[in-house]
Amino acid sequence: MKKRGLSAIVLGAGSAFLLAGCALMGGNAPYQPTDNTVLVGSDGSLQWASVEEYGEGDYSQEEMADFAKERIGAYNESQGAGNQAEAQEEAVLPVSFVSGEMADGRAVLVTAYDSPSRLLEFARYIGDYNVPFTQLEIAPASEMAEELSAASLVDKNGKAAQNVNAGDSLAVKAEGQGLIHMEDKIRLVSEGCQLRDEYTVLTAEEGVSYIVAE
Repeated sequence: MKKRGLSAIVLGAGSAFLLAGCALMGGNAPYQPTDNTVLVGSDGSLQWASVEEYGEGDYSQEEMADFAKERIGAYNESQGAGNQAEAQEEAVLPVSFVSGEMADGRAVLVTAYDSPSRLLEFARYIGDYNVPFTQLEIAPASEMAEELSAASLVDKNGKAAQNVNAGDSLAVKAEGQGLIHMEDKIRLVSEGCQLRDEYTVLTAEEGVSYIVAE
């Protein structure tokens, strides 16, 4: 079993989004990322999708899941939440195992977090450098109104935003270049971001990026 490969995806989804537990994505079909991606639900919830190619015999799907749960459980215990990796009923864990799957040469894993900062903290805890963000916040746009009004925002056609007021629409603030997929359609992004589709954006290589949903 290639432990190095398992460590790289322990935060982790691609085909895993076909599982019932991962149906938070926008659009008419489940989102199937092929790269590491932050996933933002319309309620502000956050998941991380980690994707890695694997070779035959590297490790099994069961080994991948067990290894991830072991690391997640140890982290949760260090946070006083008990050595458990899967949330029970309405309980919310700092980090939760959602699903994992291996198919078509791709190992995929989905994990959930009780806050955006928890994702960054957990990445440091396990020494995972696949999470590209150094700052990550999710909040109603009204709570970021001052920052958004000062940012250079553009619409999906690349035209400067004439009306930044987004009320209680969800907004994301991120530093570092990586993929972010929103459950709701994206209305505005800051200059330097690259829209991949109506729900997915690659944040700017430098500086702080803002995303505002419809």
